Amino acid sequence: MGNGRLSLPAGVRDMLPEEAARVRQLENVLVHLFASWGYQEVIPPTFEYADTYTRKGSSQSPGYLFRFIDQEGEVVALRPEFTTPIARLVSTRLNRASLPLRLFYLGNVFRYQSNVVGGQREFRQAGLELIGATGARADAEVVLLAAEALLAAGLRDFHVLLGHVQITEALLAASFAPAGIPPAREALMGKDYAGLNRMAREYGLQPETWQVRDLHGGREVLDRLRTVLPEQGNGPARELAEVWEALSTCGLENLLSLDLTLVRDLDYYTGMVFEIYAPGLGFPVGGGGRYDHLLEQFGLEAPATGFAIGIERLLAVMPSSPQPPAPPDYLVGGKTTGDVLAQARELRRQGYQVELLAAGISREQAREAARVKGAKELCYLD
Repeated sequence: MGNGRLSLPAGVRDMLPEEAARVRQLENVLVHLFASWGYQEVIPPTFEYADTYTRKGSSQSPGYLFRFIDQEGEVVALRPEFTTPIARLVSTRLNRASLPLRLFYLGNVFRYQSNVVGGQREFRQAGLELIGATGARADAEVVLLAAEALLAAGLRDFHVLLGHVQITEALLAASFAPAGIPPAREALMGKDYAGLNRMAREYGLQPETWQVRDLHGGREVLDRLRTVLPEQGNGPARELAEVWEALSTCGLENLLSLDLTLVRDLDYYTGMVFEIYAPGLGFPVGGGGRYDHLLEQFGLEAPATGFAIGIERLLAVMPSSPQPPAPPDYLVGGKTTGDVLAQARELRRQGYQVELLAAGISREQAREAARVKGAKELCYLD
């Protein structure tokens, strides 16, 4: 039980000025980058009807949603991710727009999870959606832009895992009886390879049918895939190869690996998927992929691909040294409130950072305050 209004619910926290400043600086970098690639910002609502997120082919299981009943008796939910509401927005508000659409977003998401990584049920995301474009070129664009976002933020040490939903599902179907596929998929999502081998013995074929270690690595993984599932060699494998080659041409080859058992935590993916990892963090900094059928749930047939980056996760792995707040250019104080406000306003119009002293501060106290704060100038009006 909390201490009434003095405590916070589990999974939320305050951001103090230093951290808030780092968040704002990082987000400004990302917004500038996304805009420079031709993406436009959209801001979907923080909550909407719960069935937006629970309909077939949408994003979340009902247990992840913060749901409540509004005064009209409608069941609404806080936004657990951005892709689904943007799919709804495009399908209903931008359905006559020329495709492809390039949209980006920035804001908080809310997920009710009993074992949230890092203990957070509210966190910030930045990401984008490329809607109406299909094929390896579009997929390579979003992976490249995700990598460029991390580089622009100052992160140099990270790794990109590429996979494909259709390949993973084909491997599961070839290796497990139908009853074993859902738990095997969950094991892959949690990287529980020992549990996966146990399930192979319990539900279906022997684990030797496909060895997980043989499906991780470089470009050669696709050649090994053809010996396990020859029918996957033309479609999905060719798509992944094209994405790999495009990203390698852009200089990212040393940052890439293939993981043909990659399973993401959202249900709407249909093709290429990826996750980005950094040392010291046991979960992805960001990720995304192709979702060609999500917009159909809202009445528009359009392929799409995109990604999201966790802002707090990225900050956790970025090299940083605490930066003290910049001292003001001027401290302004004095006896007459109107004169003090007018002087401060004029200085701000000239481009200076100005902080006001409290009323009743003497000139000597003002000098001491300027020394403590490191102000460049003191303006005291008698």
